Amino acid sequence: MAKYTAKQALSGSFGRVWLAGVEVGILSSISATITNNYEDVQVGTDVDRRLISQTGEGTLVIKQVNNITSNLAEKYKGGQDPRFVIEANLKDPAAISQQQEGHTLNNVSFDSIPLINWEQGTIIQKELPFRFTPSDIQVNDQIFDEE
Repeated sequence: MAKYTAKQALSGSFGRVWLAGVEVGILSSISATITNNYEDVQVGTDVDRRLISQTGEGTLVIKQVNNITSNLAEKYKGGQDPRFVIEANLKDPAAISQQQEGHTLNNVSFDSIPLINWEQGTIIQKELPFRFTPSDIQVNDQIFDEE
């Protein structure tokens, strides 16, 4: 069993995200979760469950440095249903053997797009909830234990 040290705990401060090939600017956070959807199946007197489908949801939070959300909103005009690619990469120099973690989320659609979210005396931050199809995920890089 590997012995870890505190300095090997990964820091999100080294994360970078690209949307449709363009870096989003200053990343506050990103999360992406796959939810397994089950249906109960009775087998004799036991109730088990069977995986029926999966859904992918996430949230991208950015500090505004450009008009990325206005550009997104333009793509939805006229009832269009555009899909996007989100690339997320974490390259923490303290990671085991300086490995990195990377994921590509394909077929991304945004639930809402904040256009105006200004408050005097604060940095503008925008939260973009999204969905994706789990079968379209690519794992580009992973961090493995050293053996």
